[in-house]
Amino acid sequence: MRFVRSLSKVAYESKPKSRFNNVTSAFNFRPKPTQGIIYQPPSTLPSVYQTPKSFLPPNDPRRELPYHKEYTAEELEDMPIIHQTTKNYNVDDKTAMEIIKLRSEDPKEWTVNKLVKKFDVDANFIIAINKAFKDKPQLKKYNKRQSEQLKRVQMWLRNEF
Repeated sequence: MRFVRSLSKVAYESKPKSRFNNVTSAFNFRPKPTQGIIYQPPSTLPSVYQTPKSFLPPNDPRRELPYHKEYTAEELEDMPIIHQTTKNYNVDDKTAMEIIKLRSEDPKEWTVNKLVKKFDVDANFIIAINKAFKDKPQLKKYNKRQSEQLKRVQMWLRNEF
């Protein structure tokens, strides 16, 4: 049986044949196409159990299979809400300025999570408006030599010699 089984296998090529040394040119190989059929099976086949009933058409025979659970209205009411789905992204200027003021006055007391709970907005929104309105550091003042050097560098970058 082993002999017959080994002859009935379809040809499988895991790595294309290369005329270059695999060790020295591992990332630079040029594949030489092989003659015949190359069998590459999928990693996993899709299962019937993976298709939810709501995605099946009404005349599909898989709708009658017993593995699809039907929930009653009472069961759905008892189920907990997993995620809060609504976040407020429409904040007026007054509220945004208040968020920035609270966060800049005392960031240890007014953490992002506390501001999220107070104003019912997304945490990324609070972080973004605080970054946008953060006080910009003062620009460094250069002496004459340094300013001339910066001008030369800008000219080099523009290919003006």
